[in-house]
Amino acid sequence: MSSSTITATTSTSQTASSAATSYTEDSESYSYGKPVSAGAAVGIGIGSAVAGGLITAAVFLFLRWRRRNRREHLETAPKHASEQKPESQTLGSGALDTLPQPIPYSALIQDLSKLETAIKNFVDNFFHTQRASSDIREDPLIVLAGPAPDGVSWAARLLHPETRLIGLRSLIARAVFKRIDPRFDPMDTLLPVHVAVVYSSILAEANAINDGSSVPYFQAIWRQMTAYLLPLTSHSSRISEGESRKESIRSLASDITAATGPIRNQKSPERCLQVLEDLLGDAAILGFRLFSQADEWECSWSVPRRGGIVVFPGLNLLGHIKDSDEVQVTAISNEVVEN
Repeated sequence: MSSSTITATTSTSQTASSAATSYTEDSESYSYGKPVSAGAAVGIGIGSAVAGGLITAAVFLFLRWRRRNRREHLETAPKHASEQKPESQTLGSGALDTLPQPIPYSALIQDLSKLETAIKNFVDNFFHTQRASSDIREDPLIVLAGPAPDGVSWAARLLHPETRLIGLRSLIARAVFKRIDPRFDPMDTLLPVHVAVVYSSILAEANAINDGSSVPYFQAIWRQMTAYLLPLTSHSSRISEGESRKESIRSLASDITAATGPIRNQKSPERCLQVLEDLLGDAAILGFRLFSQADEWECSWSVPRRGGIVVFPGLNLLGHIKDSDEVQVTAISNEVVEN
């Protein structure tokens, strides 16, 4: 396994330091069971039609790949005098080259840095460090971001004025990265709902496919094909009103503001909600860009020292090498802030 490390440098108004971690994926416990909304139901219906075309295209590429390998084998095998070279039944070899190219690491780091800065600015502008107006319930926070790290409850961290702002940054970042992970609950995702539903089914059935190490390779082709074939609104800088992601963004923004109400500034609540929705929209676009890459990815929330909290995760890009069990890892470091 070969690995290279790229470090993203960020700034914070608090005592902060960026550190490369040991990049191992933490196990997370997520709460599912959210009722299916009307928008999600429509998305699933649309997904059935989209999925049929995408899966058909994936099967076509697989058959084309297998036919080409068979032809190359025939060309290199010893020939008898009576053998005739079969006519090619395949398309040009550059068909796969039209799929989206990987995001340059410099651009990916820039996108991650912009998202981290947006979360920090949102927290600094719309939350106070005074005494909370009432208690904060832990259960809604766990639904948003999963169990609190380091054995300290989210509620306790947010109620304490000295740990409130960094706790909020960590909470929002975890809520976001849970929902742009294609392995997360497809009914509570910031990815296009119909795409998340189909890909969840693909992952669920992957273990039943007896194709060895080729499975991740064809999953990567499917993700790239999906990004290529979906409407251009999936690639735009803003998410339009008609997309399923818009409802998911509004739902998550509403849940975050409701769970953190006792520590939020009461001025301009409409502006607070709008800024949060814009932030989550940027996160959803980043999530789909990550989804469309050949490399899979996973978050790293590891803390390299005691007494710190990860306010923004590291990212491991996992490049599956075709016909091999080897995985090439490229790591982008997280940001840790002292408690």
